[in-house]
Amino acid sequence: MTDTPLIVRDYRIAWPNYHDFVLAWVARFTLSRSNMIRFAVYAVIMAAVTLVPFLWGTSLDAEGVVFFGVPVEAGMRGLFIVTGLMTSFGFAAIFAFVIGPVFAYLWQSAAFLVRSPTTSTLTLSQTGLIKAGAHGETAWSDVADVRETTATILIFTGSNHALIVPKAAFATPEAAETFFASAQSAFLRAHC
Repeated sequence: MTDTPLIVRDYRIAWPNYHDFVLAWVARFTLSRSNMIRFAVYAVIMAAVTLVPFLWGTSLDAEGVVFFGVPVEAGMRGLFIVTGLMTSFGFAAIFAFVIGPVFAYLWQSAAFLVRSPTTSTLTLSQTGLIKAGAHGETAWSDVADVRETTATILIFTGSNHALIVPKAAFATPEAAETFFASAQSAFLRAHC
């Protein structure tokens, strides 16, 4: 690789390119360690909300288990607890793996609409990605992932940030493929 720019003109990040980034980010984020921790926290909270009132309202007396004044067999009490836990984990999974990513997608989409147009020129080198403007050089060892979609090349510079490069910014589709292959090669060299 050389330090000569593979993109020689400025480009604007359009909605389809940003949409590709958000979908790739959601895919990376959904099964991440932080989201698994979030799922565990949601599950504990939901279990507490579901089971504490049930356990608080039960007592033992001479007739067996009494649930808010109604006698209940011990087996039914166990069934209530298991059902409550399953319901808690189900709701926690819905919050962590469905509602959370959908909310993140909508939030990022709204942020794109209020953000000013982004233009930039990238230079691919042995040492890093050089982005014109305020963002200096990023070392390949700091790049988290390199992905390609049908319309966009994404170079994740952090867990929540990426350089979004529209394939339309290249003079030819072959130039876009060369750029992606070079970026992926540099990324793999830095992480192996």
